[in-house]
Order: sequence, then C-alpha cells, then structure tokens
Amino acid sequence: AMFHSSVSDLLDTLRAGTQARRIADRGRYGAASGDLSLPRAHESFKPVFKPPPSRQEVKESLANDPVRNYRNAIDPNGKEFSASGRLRPTALDPWALGRLVAPPRTAEKAASQIRYRAQAETLPEPDAGMCVDIHQKWLARHELRRDREMFPIYHAKERIEEAERQVEDLKQKKALARDIMSRSHMDLPELPERSVKSLKKVVRTIAIARQLNKAIGIDQLQREEDRLKARIARLRDAEVLRVRPPTPE
Repeated sequence: AMFHSSVSDLLDTLRAGTQARRIADRGRYGAASGDLSLPRAHESFKPVFKPPPSRQEVKESLANDPVRNYRNAIDPNGKEFSASGRLRPTALDPWALGRLVAPPRTAEKAASQIRYRAQAETLPEPDAGMCVDIHQKWLARHELRRDREMFPIYHAKERIEEAERQVEDLKQKKALARDIMSRSHMDLPELPERSVKSLKKVVRTIAIARQLNKAIGIDQLQREEDRLKARIARLRDAEVLRVRPPTPE
C-alpha cells in the first residue's frame, strides 16, 4: 500500500507539471497539437496603440543619441547583399571596354602574350675574358703596374720587408751550417754506409772550399748579406717614403 501511494504521488506530480506547462504554453505555436517549438518573434508581438512622438520628444531623443554623429562614417552591415545605389556615369577607354566582355584568364594565362620591360636593362660589364690571349696577358701586366703606381708606398714597404726576410733567412742558414759543422764529434743518425761516405765527402768538400775562400778573402755568404743590407738601405731611402720632398740644391 505504501509503494502504491508513492507511485501515485509521483504520477500526480508529473501530471501537475504537465498541466502547468500547458498553461504556460497556451497560445504558442504548436501548443494545440502538442508539437512545441522555440518561440518566434511574431508570436510575442502584441499590437498596441502608441501615439506618434511629439516634436520635442524627437529632439530630445536625437540629442541623447551618442552614436548619431558616427553613423555616416561607418559602412552599414550587409551592404554587400543590399541593392546597389545609383552609379556615376563614366567614359571607358577601348582597353577597359575590351576587358569587360573578356574573361580574366584571357589576359592572365595567355601563353602568346609578349612580355617585356618598360625600361631598358643595363648591359653586363665587359671583362678581360672577352679579349684575345695577347691582350689578356698585357692587361695582367698593366694591372700590376697600375697597382704599383697607385699605391707606391705600400709596394715600397713590401719590398723592404721582403729584403729583410731574405737577410734573416741567410742568418738562419749560417747559424745552421755553423751548428752542423760544430757537431761533428756527436753521433750521426743511423744511415747506410754508402750514404755516410757520401755525406762525409760533401762536408769535407764544403769545408775545404770555405777555407780556400777565407784564405783569399772571399766570403760568398757575407757578400750576399752585404748586398741585401745595401738593398734595404736603398729601398728605405726611396723618394715615396720621404716625409717631405728633397730640398733643392
């Protein structure tokens, strides 16, 4: 009995809710047939008489409208779908008239259309490879001479540094020869007997030639060193390296 009373109370609650929903949906579209749907705008419209506003009310409404002065400065929504207004007449040239009746692909993808630049392009710079071999060799010598004439100070210093390097190289060779001659008592590297004999013969020949040159006052290495030192002094005295021109006599 208790179970039946609970079920009956639940059914009564559901019936009461259904009846209340029917009362709320009274007059709505589909309420009579039971096929309810979302409310529509014309369903909630109720015709009510409203007198036209007075001139004073219109002035006050316009004065209180904050966006009244900005409505003409923006584009209306949906203007692309609205009817176009009155178009201004204009005179079209023959080119524009021809493009009106021709599809865009006629001008965009025409394979036979002539394409060119409105301005002339610059010609490539000529190089030495366009000349014959004899003239190319002359150009190479001319570039070297021209560079020396344009930068004489740089090339003068380069010649001085080259002569100084030769003097230092000569001094190192003399020191190395002196060191080798002074180490004759030391153990020689392990070489074949034939190579050792040839090496001793060369050392003996050099020593004899050096002693003979000293006896008659000839020293080739010293002569070469003196010649290089004189060349360095002459290069340092070049006119392009002088701070001021020479004083006339």
